[in-house]
Amino acid sequence: MDFITIDFETASNKYASPCEIGLTFVKNDRIIGTKSWLIRPLNNEYSWYNIKIHGIQPEETENEPEFDQIWEEIQPLVENQFLIAHNAAFDMRILRNTLELYHLPFPTLDYSCSCIFSKTVWPDIPSYGLAPLCEMNHITFKHHRAGDDSEATAKLILIAFKKAGIKSINDFPEKLNTEIGHIFKGGYHPSKKCHAIRKTKKTTKITKADANAVEVKDLVLKDIIQYYAKKDISQLDHTIKVAYFTRAIAEKEKYTDKEIETLEIAALLHDIGCPNSQEKYSNTLPDNQEKEGMIVAQQILTNDYYSKVPNKIKADIIYMVGHHHQKPKAIEFKFMPLFEADAIVNMTEGYFKSTAIARKLIDSKTGLEIFDNMF
Repeated sequence: MDFITIDFETASNKYASPCEIGLTFVKNDRIIGTKSWLIRPLNNEYSWYNIKIHGIQPEETENEPEFDQIWEEIQPLVENQFLIAHNAAFDMRILRNTLELYHLPFPTLDYSCSCIFSKTVWPDIPSYGLAPLCEMNHITFKHHRAGDDSEATAKLILIAFKKAGIKSINDFPEKLNTEIGHIFKGGYHPSKKCHAIRKTKKTTKITKADANAVEVKDLVLKDIIQYYAKKDISQLDHTIKVAYFTRAIAEKEKYTDKEIETLEIAALLHDIGCPNSQEKYSNTLPDNQEKEGMIVAQQILTNDYYSKVPNKIKADIIYMVGHHHQKPKAIEFKFMPLFEADAIVNMTEGYFKSTAIARKLIDSKTGLEIFDNMF
């Protein structure tokens, strides 16, 4: 089987700040070579924390080309190819955001995530990070350098493919329980775990009288199901998980019943702007999805059957939706359970390069207990 593994190192917590990229090329199930490039990030700005992770110093990239120049060499190598990354959501977001930063068109390629399908190949192990998986499979490498990480990922994948009997990309859904992702001109479709799709009965319109019989959160749940069914039903899985962890954290952290209900409603609506953000901007960058989310949340909460919900609570919910990625706002306005729940679920979906980065976002004792038990 032929594929290319890809890995990025970043200069800061901004996705569009790659400072190194590594590619490893596999032909007929054999590694034929690895290439890596140092990249000068925009303004050559670095975070001390990222330097601590990968060890790349600003002086090493000061005279290196920026991404748009390097892309001229890399783009022909990956165009119409099958790429695999460990935590592909992270690496592919870096690729998309950096292309957008330099106003470059997306390539056309398929991709998958070795972190996701490793859970099918090696079920019930303590961690699915690249380092522990490689250690388990006796693969030695220098972690957090792009070339080394991409080559270690390729070696790990070859072991996984042999164990699972993978002969082609068509085997992924059945044997690896993984859906192939796609990047294409103007957009993308994520690689993710396969989920059985169940047909549901057509939902009926909610009347104002219904609000007397059910809780507000149940009305919101019906609304978001209807909304995502029209836009992108795959969003619903992430949303339900975030709402669950939001309530779990808020309850153990002794929030009031009213605060818990408000937080849970905000959690159900927190990513409601993603479909419109993708349609308008061809991305779901935090600023764009938060801006669009506030608009859609306000539209939903103006339905007649929410008339008994106090305007102050509606305003609080819309504010949380519009700032749910912003930790200082989460602390100031007491919606850290939502912020932490989103970080935990994003970690399970491969949006962070390492558990250490994600863990630094969690402050509460309950959030840390959940995080440490999971990762």
